[in-house]
Amino acid sequence: MKKNNYLLLILTLITCLVISFNTKAQVYEQYTSPVKQYNLDRIFDKDTLLFNDKMLNLLFADKVGTSFGGSNDLSLQKYFFGLDNDDKSITLGFNIDSRKGEKLDKLKWIFSGALKFKATNKFATIFDGEGKFLNDNIGATYKVTLIGNGTIDFTSSSKKKRREAIDNNRKKLFDTYNKAAVKNNKEKLNNFKKEHKESREFDDDLECYDKVLKEKHNTDYEELAQKEIDYLEENKMYNFISNRWVSLEVFTPFGGLTYNITSDENTTYQENRFYNINASLSGNYMRAYSSGKSMFFKAIVNVKNNNTIMVNNLSAKKFQTSTAATNNNLIITTEDVYVTSYDEFITTSLILEPAFFFITSKFGDFGFSPAVEFNFGKYKRTNWKVGIPISLKDNEGKPTINFEFQYKNIGTFDKSVNIFGISTNFLFGNLIN
Repeated sequence: MKKNNYLLLILTLITCLVISFNTKAQVYEQYTSPVKQYNLDRIFDKDTLLFNDKMLNLLFADKVGTSFGGSNDLSLQKYFFGLDNDDKSITLGFNIDSRKGEKLDKLKWIFSGALKFKATNKFATIFDGEGKFLNDNIGATYKVTLIGNGTIDFTSSSKKKRREAIDNNRKKLFDTYNKAAVKNNKEKLNNFKKEHKESREFDDDLECYDKVLKEKHNTDYEELAQKEIDYLEENKMYNFISNRWVSLEVFTPFGGLTYNITSDENTTYQENRFYNINASLSGNYMRAYSSGKSMFFKAIVNVKNNNTIMVNNLSAKKFQTSTAATNNNLIITTEDVYVTSYDEFITTSLILEPAFFFITSKFGDFGFSPAVEFNFGKYKRTNWKVGIPISLKDNEGKPTINFEFQYKNIGTFDKSVNIFGISTNFLFGNLIN
């Protein structure tokens, strides 16, 4: 008797679990409006929030992916190609992010990998005229970025009751999707099921119709989220959106740079190999206002292998050597040689750089950006710059060409040099995606 009671208890528990599972699982036997799930995703700890979390995930990822940062751009494009005149390089790389194609998931991290080619006159040499692989011209960059939790401020103003307006627009959107589901079930559902059943008789790879209806529901859900974002953007229904992220980036060359060095012009030069390894840790903060104005702040701790040639920005001199050949001929060889006292050392630097964009248009943003760089170690100079950054955007509002008019004060070991010029960074993604 006790054995039967135990069996009855087990069967009861299994039945309860099955009923519980079935009540939670969404069955897609017909066209289903995304409204019910959209509202469920607004509930957090028994409270109903103003915004749907998945919609905010989509919004924050879009804002982070359109941030301006010069050579430190944070891009969400799958593949990218960049030109940077600051370090005279060409970059070809890729991005992988935590969402894995699911746009409504939270953007938590991005991994970027790239090949960086040293360029001369906008041309990167990989193989020389004799077919030799020039590994000293190529290196690899690895970057991991952790994304923080975004913030949206929708405080009402004297002219805009933002919360009420957002609720009113959402009711209209919900009504549209609910009516569309009812209409589709009345006019299309039976024909859809019939045609789908006939198609599956000849193609076993086709999914069951309930999975197709589920995909339709998910597509409508994402479309609903995007329409709400469009309303927020077009009608300025938020005060500002902010976010923050931390990046760790490492550059490793495939080979060393070759320096021919002599202490004076009467001494035979020596060949030195220099490996331009560097790593940086940066913290970034962005705030974008619905008016189009924005601000960014960046703090970077950088550690790099350095030398006297790079610090003093030295140019090589042409040295000619002659070798006797047959028939009293001479073979003249020309080499680039640095006449200097050479030393290698590690330099640690702290860079602080805000950027303020106060003029905005559909073509791009214009602003003001000062920066200061503190160096530690053998090279201890403090460098600074003031700049006017300009970020030109594509049709989706993403920056593709960033350049900045700069006035810089850069210190060598012996003196300080004032420079005026243009820093450029071109980021091409859509061209190769």
